[in-house]
Amino acid sequence: MKTTLLLGTLLAMGTGILIGSQATIGGRLGALIGPARVGIWMNVAGGLIALVLAGVLVARTPEAWPLPGRVVAWLLFAGLLGILIVTGSSLALGRVGAAAGLSAMIFGQMLVATIYDATGLSTGAPIPVQGARIFGLAVMAVAVYLLLPRQ
Repeated sequence: MKTTLLLGTLLAMGTGILIGSQATIGGRLGALIGPARVGIWMNVAGGLIALVLAGVLVARTPEAWPLPGRVVAWLLFAGLLGILIVTGSSLALGRVGAAAGLSAMIFGQMLVATIYDATGLSTGAPIPVQGARIFGLAVMAVAVYLLLPRQ
């Protein structure tokens, strides 16, 4: 396996661990203060941390941080998606648990990523939808179903 492929896979797995941890924390906090407030306050906290980091980085190399106008609207939209993601995961995990909730979130990510890959909307050249990819999505859908709590 190529080093870049291995490194990318390990980084993706590490990011998945962070997402799972954040979603689980959000689910616990959602039970205390409500999913909508968790979505907003968790993003405010992240925004404050990002503001401090941006201040430090921009102060060190200001020429490396320009924001073209067309990027700003997309950043705002992505920020809104972040609030909806944290709110939705907090609500979902409180209802179905961490394993089923996170597996359903991952399935949703894989489904939309497959569409983005096939249409070329992701970061690389289009990747055709093949039987193996469809089979992988089907296996993941079955996994979500099997992880749902039985009452």
